[in-house]
Amino acid sequence: MRSQAPLENDIRVAIGWFKRGRLLTVVVELFHRNGLGRTTHEEVARKMNVTKPSIDAQFRSKEELLAPICSCGIRASL
Repeated sequence: MRSQAPLENDIRVAIGWFKRGRLLTVVVELFHRNGLGRTTHEEVARKMNVTKPSIDAQFRSKEELLAPICSCGIRASL
């Protein structure tokens, strides 16, 4: 098995952060429009054109989605 080159690792990390950022952008839009209680993982997946399990692999609950959004707002206010 060959080891990954540092550049490959950097690209994988960058792609992961890009996907996470895209997901959080969609979630902020849906939470704003529908509210936390009426936004479902299925709706997020549909809006992103991905499967629900791909969303669940990153965040298991809406609260886990809400945490980084709130953290961003808190950091901005400080």
